Amino acid sequence: IKGLVVISAGFKETGGEGRELEEALAAKVRANGMRMVGPNCLGVVNTNPNVRLDACFAESLPVAGDIGFVSQSGALGGGILNILKDLNVGFAQFISIGNQADVNAETALEYWENDPDVKQILLYMESIPDPANFRKLATRISKKKPIVALKAGRSAAGASAASSHTGSLAGGDRAADALLKQSGVIREMSLKDLFSTAKVFANCPIPKGDRVAIVTNSGGPGIMASDAVCEFGMQMAPISDETKAELRSFLPAAASVKNPVDMIASAPLEHYRRTVETVLADPNVDMVMVIYLPFLGLKDIDVARELMRIRADHPEKPIVGVFMTKSEFFQQLSEMKVTVPFYMYSEEAAEAFCRLNQQRLWQARPEGVVPQRPMDEDRALSIFKAAAAEGRRELTTRESLEVLDACGVRLLKHGQQRTAAQQHGGAVRRGGEIAQGRVAGVPKDFLILWVDGIHRTRIAEALHVPEDDGTRPAVGGCADHRDGAWREQGIQFPRGFFHGRLLCPAVRGVPCGVLVWDTGCFFVVHYMN
Repeated sequence: IKGLVVISAGFKETGGEGRELEEALAAKVRANGMRMVGPNCLGVVNTNPNVRLDACFAESLPVAGDIGFVSQSGALGGGILNILKDLNVGFAQFISIGNQADVNAETALEYWENDPDVKQILLYMESIPDPANFRKLATRISKKKPIVALKAGRSAAGASAASSHTGSLAGGDRAADALLKQSGVIREMSLKDLFSTAKVFANCPIPKGDRVAIVTNSGGPGIMASDAVCEFGMQMAPISDETKAELRSFLPAAASVKNPVDMIASAPLEHYRRTVETVLADPNVDMVMVIYLPFLGLKDIDVARELMRIRADHPEKPIVGVFMTKSEFFQQLSEMKVTVPFYMYSEEAAEAFCRLNQQRLWQARPEGVVPQRPMDEDRALSIFKAAAAEGRRELTTRESLEVLDACGVRLLKHGQQRTAAQQHGGAVRRGGEIAQGRVAGVPKDFLILWVDGIHRTRIAEALHVPEDDGTRPAVGGCADHRDGAWREQGIQFPRGFFHGRLLCPAVRGVPCGVLVWDTGCFFVVHYMN
């Protein structure tokens, strides 16, 4: 026996004693050269006809398909299997990793990288235990096949729940979001969006470009779809004159042959077929959205079947259907073999196209080269040793910048000037060190301010307004830059600085202030008069 699936709970998600039990179990597994899924998981499924393994206790088996799905939550994974079965989206393999004591999401990614049965990978994650390894694998694998992730634990409450659920340390969501983007992983924020994206990747090829054509039997929905396409960063395809001439040869005079192509409400099934095939043949078109609204004489399911026949004859370009009809239509689809993704609203279809385009852009993006910068290891170590000799466990901000510089990390130009203790007595008496940087080429009313040894909430006390103003800023009157109050002062924030506070004291009845950008390790200050 070389593999185990441990569905039992009561391990690290329960606390210290459970964590010790899990570590002992993992150690025994490794000592015997085995691999383990779990504990605290739902199990595994493989729908390959030569395997047909059902080693989980989900309510129903998934439809066979081309998705590899790994879920950190067993129950949620089972629910997703059921819902996607109703959407006629099938799975090749399913792994519920639970507490991921051994097999985790990265193991699954690596296993599926060259598996021909798996064409796209879905992830439900509450934590990323080894970000560096995840990024290395995901960056490489996402060039071959789409990776779509639903990362939970975005809020503090969600992170706390994740810890008690599977013993995960959720970590900062902003860092996780950046990691996923840099790895080429498409992140979804809800199950609804996860299903929508899985559906389009399961039924559409990656497009050659971002030009979208819309075919509709009603003008209003076509206009809304055009807005959605542009809002998601794509462009409306410029229909060629040859295509327009072909469309005019069979569409009624009241129809519009521009993009969106409006066949008008009386369009029969034959017009749907000829119009979609004509538009697909246009070399200016990369993707086609087909909109149907119910009118007398034409059934929704007949149009859907016709679109799937067209898809079979023209597999090279993505086609999606927007059917603004009764829910019974989508119930009928769940009982059919579906080869075209269908949506209720054009915004959903446009977002699905956006995901296809996002994958296209990522796969076309050059891998790039990580620059190797010289490192002065002796200088960096000397800074750490000096801090340790003083009994300190943390570096000051200035020391941290010096370490980064020694390690070859590029920094903004900066200078420093110590201020007199008398000038900032309150701050210095608390053990604070204030340094102001004035650098050639930086506007004269800007400076860089380090405040070491002072909590950032005391920053206002450390700021210095020129002496000829006869005052210094007072705490209060703060306006976050996201409120827009700073725009009234005509101030533009430097790119990349996400926190700004405008301190506006009254100076002899005249408004004056200090604008502070808190970058997390130093402050960029702008004096205003």
